[in-house]
Amino acid sequence: MQNTKYPVHTIAPDTYLIDEFGLDTVYLLVGDERALLIDMGTGVADLRALVEGLTDKPYDVVATHGHMDHVGGCIQFPKLFIHPDDIPMVDADVEARRGYAARMQETYPHLKEAFSLGDIAPGPLPEMIPIQEGHVFHLGGRDVEVYHV
Repeated sequence: MQNTKYPVHTIAPDTYLIDEFGLDTVYLLVGDERALLIDMGTGVADLRALVEGLTDKPYDVVATHGHMDHVGGCIQFPKLFIHPDDIPMVDADVEARRGYAARMQETYPHLKEAFSLGDIAPGPLPEMIPIQEGHVFHLGGRDVEVYHV
């Protein structure tokens, strides 16, 4: 995976909105000691390299839910915090992710220039770490609490 040119917007101090080319939105929150990546997108480009270019702090990865466009890029990370009900939904099936991305490119032709379907790589699922409402990610000077909705 060579493409790390996700559009990135600073929306508040140490708070980044990472646009996966219109497929979905990912967030990176950086504290004094750690960072938190919220969602991983479909996995059409090298999100891990992008995150590690934005912060040198250790970071956790959490999914808001188990849909493919939010967890498809999970294969790029060793661990994933996720609600236990969503664990069965997590699937890194490369053909399903390529199919979704191809449908999006057909609908929005400009996406054909943003990423290549060949960049959507297979890989193993990360270790799933179940979380529940009330779980707090302590980032150092910034806490992020999980709410079940």
